Amino acid sequence: MYYHFIEKFEYSDRSILISTKDENRLHIYYKNLEKISSHEMRLSMFEKNRARNRKVIYSQAVSQYSIEGELLSDFETMYAAEKNWVLLRKVLWMLSINNF
Repeated sequence: MYYHFIEKFEYSDRSILISTKDENRLHIYYKNLEKISSHEMRLSMFEKNRARNRKVIYSQAVSQYSIEGELLSDFETMYAAEKNWVLLRKVLWMLSINNF
């Protein structure tokens, strides 16, 4: 829409994004479209607190529960839970080899 009705731009330029002025992605009427850079898009996401930082999310504490809902263990971070799971898989693999 933007390319045909407002301004032609280079398709291969990955730094150019077409966004909506009113932030309603379903409202794609050509007068509601604007050309912005990827930097401007990221900046607006951070300003509106819409960006998710993966490191912050993975640094949160998590708990592990059984299927019955019993608490099995608590971990300070998701990284610690992952390390525990990798270690458990290695132990189970070693036990399966020794039993055969």
